[in-house]
Amino acid sequence: MTRNWYCSTKTLLLPTTKKTSKSDKPGNCDVLGPDGKPAVEFKSHNKTVAAPGTWRDDKEPFGWYRIVRDLELVTIPDQLVEWVWEHGTKRNRKDGKFPKAQWHPTFDRYDWLEHHELALTGHEKTVAGVLYVELQECPLVGRAHTGAGKGSFCTCVTFGNRIGFSCLGCPDKHIEELREHFEEEGIEEYEYCIYLHDDPSLAAKHTPIFTFDVEEAR
Repeated sequence: MTRNWYCSTKTLLLPTTKKTSKSDKPGNCDVLGPDGKPAVEFKSHNKTVAAPGTWRDDKEPFGWYRIVRDLELVTIPDQLVEWVWEHGTKRNRKDGKFPKAQWHPTFDRYDWLEHHELALTGHEKTVAGVLYVELQECPLVGRAHTGAGKGSFCTCVTFGNRIGFSCLGCPDKHIEELREHFEEEGIEEYEYCIYLHDDPSLAAKHTPIFTFDVEEAR
């Protein structure tokens, strides 16, 4: 969701607005243009958005996002929500996907695991390009789940597009809950760069920098 109507050169976006009781109705959906491609993007649940200060390197043009007009948040009009609902392609509201990130060349996943005091079984597997590193126990419950022997891959940290968390014993828990656990345990944040965009000087050397100007649609 977004603040007001803003227009880029390719897609009409709805920057972040205050939600209402009706704004969840369309879920995540696009309104397609004459060429069959999204002309309007409506993001209401679990979808990534590019905030100021974000480095975008998953699609061209690459570069940093910056504020052009610093406007107050407004409530999205019910008429706009109804228009998106009527004209948008209907999608599951939980279909958010993260764009692929580039790992920093110095990132050591095993150092990250050790820093967060996660004991490994030594078993690993790769599924659809995602590396699963099996843990000896589930950090969220402080023990191995019943029946979770070595090689069962019951509890794993995953390395794909991003660092993730997969646990068959806690299927509703994800990387956000794991980060909260680290914080509760007093484990300090990892001090080294994980992704390329964590290191602006190095990211700038890999790709040219552009800024994305947007204009308020009248």
